[in-house]
Amino acid sequence: MVQPSVILCVGLSMLLLPGVMCEECPSCGDNAECTDGVCSCPDGLIGNPRVHCYTNWTKICTLTSDPLMLTFSAEKIHVTIVGATRLADLTVTRLIKSLSQKCKLVVWALTERIRGKLFIDGMKIKFTRVEDSGESAVTELLVKSSVEDGIVSWDFTIQETSNANFQSCCRFDEAIGSGSCSVDYGVGANNFYIFNFSCCNISVGIRPPIPGSNSTPAIWVDVPSPNVTYEDWEPGLEPICLSHDSYDIDSVVNETQLGDPWDAMSYLSLTNIGDLEYDGVPNNFTQLAQALRGCNKLATLAFYDDAVFALDTPPFINCISTSTTDQDGLVEFLLLVLDWFCVGDSISCAAAKGLVSTKCQGVANQNPRVQAFLGRSCSRNFDT
Repeated sequence: MVQPSVILCVGLSMLLLPGVMCEECPSCGDNAECTDGVCSCPDGLIGNPRVHCYTNWTKICTLTSDPLMLTFSAEKIHVTIVGATRLADLTVTRLIKSLSQKCKLVVWALTERIRGKLFIDGMKIKFTRVEDSGESAVTELLVKSSVEDGIVSWDFTIQETSNANFQSCCRFDEAIGSGSCSVDYGVGANNFYIFNFSCCNISVGIRPPIPGSNSTPAIWVDVPSPNVTYEDWEPGLEPICLSHDSYDIDSVVNETQLGDPWDAMSYLSLTNIGDLEYDGVPNNFTQLAQALRGCNKLATLAFYDDAVFALDTPPFINCISTSTTDQDGLVEFLLLVLDWFCVGDSISCAAAKGLVSTKCQGVANQNPRVQAFLGRSCSRNFDT
């Protein structure tokens, strides 16, 4: 496990302490230009200058705290996330010295709630390199942010690594076979924490929510377009970044059989976590994904018709939670609702209603959807 004490400002020839900004325009993206307080992408780059600029031969996926998705195919949609979600899952193939090398990248977005509102505050990366010989190296990286008095600090750990040689606080070489891959990491401009995987031209960046700042919290994944494939996806584990070719939001709608794109993408974000190992997800989060996936179609549709307020109403999420920042109470409530809708457990129904009446009566009095939920009969059968 590695925790650097000094952080490299990526792209600049200086070392900074965690939380120190590199530029004078903190609302800009990590590689944007700033003129008189206005952010813009440099010549030759495109994109959102408040998040990340990129070349026209790369593809980008971004997740900003609303949260708003920009998929690899440039589709925009709002999503909801509880705890964590599989953001990107892809493979980049390159030829190095006549040898084929594959870099597989999986990125999970980690979230927090502040008074019910959803924010991105960390990410987990699993980076695997495989050569033609079959030799492989796997590195797992975890980045979490904290903000105090407007100052951002980062907790970075390498959870598992093989064949890695650490040269300094901000770079390591992952040796495999006849070659190595240099990975630069650290605080870049404007409070972005950035990883650059040089051997496959992949970069990933994250900026947390900063109270009092007009900067946009975001995660971005930047990959070389011609060399990306997605053949390793497992059914049900599609990342919410999707792909830039045949798998798009309509594909998710058809696969989930949920007619509304927001419903379909939120379903995917709640159930695609896969093999994430991270202690910071809410209690019983894995059971939540399993319960939703195990629900029959009619019960799932009923859940999105009758109880989706629990996913998109910050005042309700705030009151049902056990504190202003955790998501354990929300997961507990959702599990009770799914046990009622999917299994027909009237005891869970009564318990879910009891939580709302005890903790969220004020919200229910002002929100017709919550009030209607309280009026539902616990004997209602969602199988027919």
